[in-house]
Amino acid sequence: MDIRMFYKLAQGEANEGESYLTTVTMGKYSGSKALWHDGGLLAVYPDGAADFWQTQTVPQNGYHLVRSMYQGEDTEVFFEPLRGGDSKLIICGGGHVSLPVAQLGAILGFDVTVIDDRSFFANNQRFPNAHVMCMSFDQALPQIRGKNNYYVIVTRGHQYDIECLRVLFKQSSAYIGMIGSKNRVKTVRQTMAAEGYDQEKIDGLHSPIGLQIGAETPEEIAVAIMAEIIQVRSARGGVSGSAAAEHALAQPAQQRQALATILQRRGSAPRAAGTKMIVQEDGSCIGTVGGGCVESGAIEKAKMVIERGICCRYTVDITGCEAVDGNEDMLCGGIVDLFIEPLQ
Repeated sequence: MDIRMFYKLAQGEANEGESYLTTVTMGKYSGSKALWHDGGLLAVYPDGAADFWQTQTVPQNGYHLVRSMYQGEDTEVFFEPLRGGDSKLIICGGGHVSLPVAQLGAILGFDVTVIDDRSFFANNQRFPNAHVMCMSFDQALPQIRGKNNYYVIVTRGHQYDIECLRVLFKQSSAYIGMIGSKNRVKTVRQTMAAEGYDQEKIDGLHSPIGLQIGAETPEEIAVAIMAEIIQVRSARGGVSGSAAAEHALAQPAQQRQALATILQRRGSAPRAAGTKMIVQEDGSCIGTVGGGCVESGAIEKAKMVIERGICCRYTVDITGCEAVDGNEDMLCGGIVDLFIEPLQ
């Protein structure tokens, strides 16, 4: 299988069980990869690296680098958890708050879905940047797969909140938030407890939804909701801003490309380990690894990788980096380790 088929397989497996992608970033097998699923070795790329991966242990939690010796040579492997492909934002209800939540979700790189059983609210003209499901919540929600889903319940009544929760409390999710007054929230919690749902699920419900910033208008409430979701995603170890690059990995390309991945950061560098950016032969990019000195250096290295067809691991110290194009806002500090690999 080629590299894009491997990434497509990895994205599919990310929706089921605990999956990891591991990449050799230093040593004889630099650039080779393995896909792990529920603790077992599922697939390797390329086939010639199978003997190496048979010697490796089951991945640990989180993003991290592991150095070891293999056949007398220094070897480094990057472990990254697969969290179900693009983060999905599912909005239950198509009313006034849903509009800015959907807009912000799309801007932040979420794959947005809106559910409502009223065609006046659930249509693509109203939500042009979202998948729209015009049907009841109990019909729509079971159709949505993935464990990396963020659910925002903003329905028109507590009976519909309960309808949503009866489905969601039976499956895995990254976040469930529900809007409502204190009385409405209390009623819903009591109903779910009386029906025998797990108290841990009930206690884990984010309600009242959003960070408490004094939001009043639909737009302000949307900011509070998305701020809380970002906070939860960060605490789970999620990587923001890589959705476009990750999606493009499994797609055919019109020109030669290289993939840049942040392996680790030290200090105040802007982007976390696991962040990805695709650099195309013409210098254009899909995604970002933080802008400024880090990104400009990554683009230049990627052009070399594309031309030579070899992998490159390098470190950039941006502690004393000068402003980019005179923009002082691009200044930051820290050290970033990156791995760049050809995608052909």
